[in-house]
Amino acid sequence: MSLLLPRGLSSRAGAIASVGASGSGGTSMVNSTTHTKGAWQQLIASSARDACGIVVMIQGKIGFSSAAHLVDIGVGAASSEQVIAGNLAANTNNWANSTSYYCLPIAIPAGSRVAARSQNSFASGYEVNVSVLLLSGDMSASLGRIETCGATPASTAGTNIDPGASANTKGAWTQIIAATAFDYRGLVVGFLAQGGNKAADLQWSFDVGIGSAASEQIVVPDVIAACDTDQRIPGTCCTPFLPIRIPAGSRIAARAACNSTAAGTRTLDLIVYGVG
Repeated sequence: MSLLLPRGLSSRAGAIASVGASGSGGTSMVNSTTHTKGAWQQLIASSARDACGIVVMIQGKIGFSSAAHLVDIGVGAASSEQVIAGNLAANTNNWANSTSYYCLPIAIPAGSRVAARSQNSFASGYEVNVSVLLLSGDMSASLGRIETCGATPASTAGTNIDPGASANTKGAWTQIIAATAFDYRGLVVGFLAQGGNKAADLQWSFDVGIGSAASEQIVVPDVIAACDTDQRIPGTCCTPFLPIRIPAGSRIAARAACNSTAAGTRTLDLIVYGVG
């Protein structure tokens, strides 16, 4: 998929460093306790350059039962990690692989220790591989923080969006967050198959809007997602970075359409990651 990059990640970017890569994948993340974050796994002890952005790559592994995953990226010394990107959504199942690319214009200074941890919805502790690209370049456009909206770590889920009983028709708006904590310069939307397993050919289109209930204004229209009977999960679990400004205190909501009218099957979980 293509990545829409903000100005700081332009052609002036000086280098890309890979951290956490291992063989044909990334660093394995696993925890056998359902809906609970596992231990932090170090991706790099000390980054070589200032980074003006990161691309978090989360690779699902074929051969594991259907599960939803939430991944944290942190910086800091061991046992003192600070989450800079929290609850990034990913899916795995028995039938197909999925890889998600979260492009986030967040600054990380040189000399930083970078680590990751994850949780999943399956009791046997199925895993994902995680690696990160550190992008160096013009630091003037880098942003300082990410707000995760609508994640539900207690059930390794997002905010459930129900398109309703009319096929291919946008359903009611569902609140993602009542009030954003700071001004956003852009956002990424992550999505999860509810229950991690969709045994149907499904297509979704969803809108993200801001504003009070019944007065939502669409800011991100008609984002598409799909899975099929064999794949059972969306192959990619996030949008690119979308440079849309949203003021502090905004209510964010979402609505969706689906080609299925079957209750449960037609739903999709969404999480919004606001960058400011």
